[in-house]
Amino acid sequence: MSLDFLQPFAGVHAIQQASFNLQWSAMALGSADRKVEICIEEMGEAMRCLGLQPVVPISMVQFQIGPGAPNQAMSPGVVTGYEGRLSASVAGPMFVVTASAHDGLVIQVRQYTRWAPVFAQVLTIAQALLPVAAKAAPLVRLGLQVVDSFNWNGPVEELVVSDVFRRDSPWMSPHAFECRSFWHCHHGYFESVELEGCTQQLNNVNVSVSSASEVPLLQAALIHQVELVQSEWWVRNPESAGRIGPIFEKLHADNKAAIGKLFTDDVAKRVALWGRSQNRDGDHV
Repeated sequence: MSLDFLQPFAGVHAIQQASFNLQWSAMALGSADRKVEICIEEMGEAMRCLGLQPVVPISMVQFQIGPGAPNQAMSPGVVTGYEGRLSASVAGPMFVVTASAHDGLVIQVRQYTRWAPVFAQVLTIAQALLPVAAKAAPLVRLGLQVVDSFNWNGPVEELVVSDVFRRDSPWMSPHAFECRSFWHCHHGYFESVELEGCTQQLNNVNVSVSSASEVPLLQAALIHQVELVQSEWWVRNPESAGRIGPIFEKLHADNKAAIGKLFTDDVAKRVALWGRSQNRDGDHV
């Protein structure tokens, strides 16, 4: 097989989208002191101060269900959070930020470039919003999802799965290398985390060959999720936002290590997984 037919999603790399998830415990809307509602409004204002635009409300509508219930909403939309977008430049990454009472803080990165500039912006967003959210709920979970995608632009019969994915990969089913149709592999596992404030980490590896506009699509979607120790520290300490940096750096390193066990050396080199002048052992080539 010629890897010339294998087209990484972004040309120089294959990351289609990265998502940073900062989950806090569900906030109870409708409390007598309006603590949550005030917190949500402050998060919206913090997003505007960061330069996100437009910042639009996310609403939840409640319905009555049951015998004799009117077929209409019980109440107008209740604002449960806000969504906004941030782009530093036309050619740079786009950050889609959602902060809500139920889903926490989700930062989706489109037009991904490289980790250092992307994570610097993610950290800026998190450090502005987490202290506001901490007034109403503690952090319970941090997660990183990275989707790597390749289009196959050659004859389908020349696509050899073992030229893209390693046969000795712990994430691959042997059947995938012999399958002549589309397929999907899933592998999930837990591991302990030694970083302070963390308990355990769940890793999910999803690998597939499918079709996008009649073109074969090879995709690896990896999710790394750390459970946090439940303590008052996460709620009360205004410096708690700074503590997420080493955790996300670990998740990023785990993602690269897992991808390295998934793709062949030729593909890893094609997307500069280990850097433009290094191999998987860190040796300069």
